[in-house]
Amino acid sequence: MPLLYIAIVAFLAGLAVRTYWPSYRVNLWVVPGAGGAVEGRLAFRATGILGEPDDIEDALVRDLSGRGT
Repeated sequence: MPLLYIAIVAFLAGLAVRTYWPSYRVNLWVVPGAGGAVEGRLAFRATGILGEPDDIEDALVRDLSGRGT
């Protein structure tokens, strides 16, 4: 019986972490374009209630475009 209680607490803790802790997934595809240029596509996904996806996405695009701060 104690093992069941430990499993339930671990499950609820994992669920809470997954719900509130921010996590981000970034996919970047880069392909050669016309005239030696490079073209890319960025896919961004954020999960978690405490995450700030707009701020992170803006910073990521700014850093990848080479514009700096």
